[in-house]
Amino acid sequence: MARTPITGDRGLRAPGFLVAGLVSAFLSGQAAAAIDLPKEPDALMDMIRGAIETKDYETFRELVYWEGAGEIKRRLVRFELNRGLGRPIYSIALEDFPENGLAGVEATGSLAANMQFTYRVRVVYDEPVLEKTGKRPAAVYLIGKVDETYRIGLVNRKRVDDDD
Repeated sequence: MARTPITGDRGLRAPGFLVAGLVSAFLSGQAAAAIDLPKEPDALMDMIRGAIETKDYETFRELVYWEGAGEIKRRLVRFELNRGLGRPIYSIALEDFPENGLAGVEATGSLAANMQFTYRVRVVYDEPVLEKTGKRPAAVYLIGKVDETYRIGLVNRKRVDDDD
């Protein structure tokens, strides 16, 4: 029995359904990837630890509050987040953010935090002590609240409005 090729109107519908199905699957996959942001500092620390231990960049990406970050800043932050993934953790601690913790940064006039910081999470990696500092390698994440959830905040360049 000879097969007839699908042509005309029917030939356009099949690929259309395929594309629509793929787009739908992609979008539903994106929605499924969204995480419940932590409402307690301990839950945030658990998420950070879990993301590092399981090499879960997507969780880190969701935890970061990207407001005000330009493309170069986004690349730098992505690099730093990825750099910590999979590294063994020696300790992880929640520390109060100092009252004037950004005084030096803000004094430059060109940088500003994208949220008010209340804590910092210090992750110390279980790796050899660095000769330069005499300490183990570490990462520090600045923490604040956005819409009742704890997030990792950023210090970004201030945008200059030169609209004359």
